[in-house]
Amino acid sequence: MWQSSGNKALKQIAAGISLLTACNVYAQSETADSLKLSKELEEIVITAPESIVTGEKTIYIPEKRLIDAMNSTIQLLAGLQLPELTVNPATGSINILGGGKLSIRINGRPVSEREVALVSPKQITKIEYINNPGAMYDNADGVINITVMPPKTSGYSIYTNLLQSPNKGWGDYTAAVKYNVGKSEWSIDYHSNPMWDMDCYRDNNEKIILPDGTHIRREEAGIKTPNRMVTHRGAVQYSYAESNQLLCNVQARVLHTNDYYHTRGIITTSANGKTLSTTEEETNPIKSWQGDIDIYLYKRLNRHQNIYFNIVPTIIQSLSGHSYATSDIEIINSSRQNGYRLSIEGVWEYRLNNGSLSAGFRSNSRWDRLRYFPDNSISHENLSQNSIFAEWRHSAAQWQYGIGATLSYCAGSSTIGEKPAVNPKAYLLYRVRDWGNAGIYLESHSVAPGVNETNPTLQRVDQFQWSIGNDRLKSYRDYKIKGDFSIRAGALTARVIIENRYACNPIMPAKTYIGGMIVQSPRNAGHNNHLDVHGMVRVPLFSNHVMLTAEGGWHRFDNKGFNYTHTYSQPYINLQMILLIKSWWIMAKYNSSYNRLWGEMISSANQNLINLGIGYTYKSMTLMGGIVNPFGNVAMKSRDLSKIAGYDRIYQATGSNTLIWAGVTINLRKGKSRAVSQKKLENENIYESITNAKK
Repeated sequence: MWQSSGNKALKQIAAGISLLTACNVYAQSETADSLKLSKELEEIVITAPESIVTGEKTIYIPEKRLIDAMNSTIQLLAGLQLPELTVNPATGSINILGGGKLSIRINGRPVSEREVALVSPKQITKIEYINNPGAMYDNADGVINITVMPPKTSGYSIYTNLLQSPNKGWGDYTAAVKYNVGKSEWSIDYHSNPMWDMDCYRDNNEKIILPDGTHIRREEAGIKTPNRMVTHRGAVQYSYAESNQLLCNVQARVLHTNDYYHTRGIITTSANGKTLSTTEEETNPIKSWQGDIDIYLYKRLNRHQNIYFNIVPTIIQSLSGHSYATSDIEIINSSRQNGYRLSIEGVWEYRLNNGSLSAGFRSNSRWDRLRYFPDNSISHENLSQNSIFAEWRHSAAQWQYGIGATLSYCAGSSTIGEKPAVNPKAYLLYRVRDWGNAGIYLESHSVAPGVNETNPTLQRVDQFQWSIGNDRLKSYRDYKIKGDFSIRAGALTARVIIENRYACNPIMPAKTYIGGMIVQSPRNAGHNNHLDVHGMVRVPLFSNHVMLTAEGGWHRFDNKGFNYTHTYSQPYINLQMILLIKSWWIMAKYNSSYNRLWGEMISSANQNLINLGIGYTYKSMTLMGGIVNPFGNVAMKSRDLSKIAGYDRIYQATGSNTLIWAGVTINLRKGKSRAVSQKKLENENIYESITNAKK
């Protein structure tokens, strides 16, 4: 039902290595003629070398020396060192510094990181970053838009990025082809990120109190065991565009995962003065397929009005297995899911003088048929999340402000008596003389229960614990207030952010005694408050050949659930350095741990990690190499604070120790790729699939 910490850890390790591309990051932002819009809105403008700040938007103009040295747009973004982003030039991953949902686009059209890599730096005229997207961007924390010059001739592009570890079972492979002629463009791309024979183990210390009052202590000493995971993604796309007046885009996509998680260990159980040692083994095979068709239409009605429409039907199939065995007990169960998703969005946008009005609707629906083995029980679940929104943004002199609201309603088999919710959003931004901005942001949004949280089937985790969903869950509200202060002093940029998020009556798991069993189940109860204070500094050195970036902060959780109250706080720091000399780049990154308290679980978003890389570009080819974790291996820590069944766990990925990687990027072009019109709506989701209960 919920993924085990081991499953989560291995996926987080894959992401944390920064050698697995996050391909589900897609675009939302403002329109392609953003420079024109900046003038129309008469936004606050601060000029600096190679960049223009227009209120919440920063426009970067790449230097010719940087364009000539880079073989892909990903490498160009890394060289620009945008203060808000971290970019890995080897794998093509683009993330917001400090985390958050990033939307990426080319000329306003949502794209994947693979599509970004396919663009030649010589085609780029400017790059924009927006740190406070409007309501029409569906809670995105940041938007990056890459403006590509219009084509002069038809042509094609062929892109490959191949990465391989010679000493570990890891690889990352991407290939893409584009062809454009006239007003049409065809493209096809594929990505795979296999990990195999990745030795992992967990050390676990559990304290359990049975319903009869018996105290049990279990200590697990893990044994190194190989794990594997792989994801395949493929897409075929056709676009038709008439300048910035019309865009029709159709995509067919498929996603396939095939993961196998395996843990073994020696368990020592102490109870009633007796001690028993035995072996423990747990396996979790997970296979899933997801296919969708994305149909998108943009039309410019006149110089003031635009409309956007997007519909994405999706089909999902998954099989999740679970086996748990000791010398005393064997548990085998599995679940099969067949489901459908339908996402529909429509937006109308109107601009007048110094203001911009946007309004629209969203609908996200799901239907699932779930079958559980060995009892062969069947359940059906459906849920529909619907909303309408409107937002007004205005700029005058040194001030900018925006105000809007979203009316949300959730209906389905697991939402009994739920009422519509109004979620407001507002911000106020003030220019502090000519060296920075100060802004305050307030917003709220509704969060609906997931398919695993509403699953009504009781599943056994081990010999002491069970797990079950809750089909009476309701959506909860998440409120956010943020203060954002940015400073520019020559080439130095700095930013301080104070953010507080408050979840009211959130869906959090709790363990209780039910029918003589220890059962974990999610409930709407209490609150979760997260305060985060952090700062970022970016400093160029040696005529911009070296760029240093540092982020550090402190955050605290205050959590009250069904039958518990917990707090947790932690400092954190992230460092990055990139050196650019002609056709060479050298990168070094360090990320400290960043933990999260939700319910009674403290889990790691990332752990201490060092990543070193070097690359050289020659014409259409870039050769790269590097090392991950030269000292130690990734260790994902988690803690369950439950009084009746808590634990301290460390999941070790010994296969990540001293992971050496090498790769090549080849970017061949003939002619110039056609630039397409703006596309604002989110157009790809990787949906949650059903998973079996496990440790």
